[in-house]
Parts: sequence; C-alpha cells; structure tokens
Amino acid sequence: EADLPVKAFIPETYIDDLEQRLYMYRKMAGVQSEEDIAQIEAELRDRYGEPPQPVRNILSVLRIRVRAHKAKVIAITHDRRTVMVRCAMNLNLSNAAVIRLYTRLREKHPPEVLYCVRYERDRFLVNWTDLMPVQLLRLLEDMLLVLPEFLLQEVFASTDIRL
Repeated sequence: EADLPVKAFIPETYIDDLEQRLYMYRKMAGVQSEEDIAQIEAELRDRYGEPPQPVRNILSVLRIRVRAHKAKVIAITHDRRTVMVRCAMNLNLSNAAVIRLYTRLREKHPPEVLYCVRYERDRFLVNWTDLMPVQLLRLLEDMLLVLPEFLLQEVFASTDIRL
C-alpha cells in the first residue's frame, strides 16, 4: 500500500458513467506491472482523452506501488508533514550508497526537492509540505525506480567472500 497525501481519483467530469468509472477502478486495483499501468493509461487516453491531474495522480500512485514492491519497500505512509518509505529487512544503506542515490536523483530533481528528503536507518523521510503533489509523486517514482540497484549493491558490499 502507498498512503500518500495527494488527490487521486477519477472525476465524474472525466468518466461520467458510474459503471465505467468502477470498471477502471477495478482494472487499476489489479495492476501488477508498469506495463499494466501503461495499458490502462493508453485506454484512458483513447476512450476519454487527456487524463486530468487526479487521474494522472492515480497512475503515479500505481507506479509507486509497483516500484515499491520491486524495491522491497514494506510501507509508505504519511503524517501531517512527512511521507515515510520503509525498506524491508531493516537494511541500512551506507553513507556512500545514500550519496550515490542522491546523485542519481539530482539528475531529475532540483536541490530544493532533494532537500526535503532525508535517510534514517531503514527509511527515507520526505517533508511533503514543501512540495507540490506532482513533485512528491515524481520524486517517489524516481527514488523507487533506482532504489533496488542500491539495495543490491549494499547486499553484495556487506557479503565477505573469501576463496
């Protein structure tokens, strides 16, 4: 689950027929991969035109859920100020890995967005009150896309193999 402080829904003004809206929600609930999300997005565009922001937010939340699963994230929750992304296995990233991760994220996100992110033990904390919803969603999508690569590097780095 991804509990995020964004408006993510299908407005009646986009799909006015209740049965069709429910059909799309059911399709979205069954998403297993980014390919599934791309198919839903294509279907929405073909049938109803350009999705409004709340629908784009749903698609982003779906991508976050799929990527979180691949990144072995066990929870994404929020409170009044912070979104918390908890990694599985209480895995701690080294300082070097965190720096490499921030460097990768800097390719797509300005410093004022990355200043909202901090890493503590097994979790990332994002101060979402300083971000627009779209910035928060893109940041989480990108972070969860590259995180598995860093987790894998950390596992290999912590394994001492002697021949």
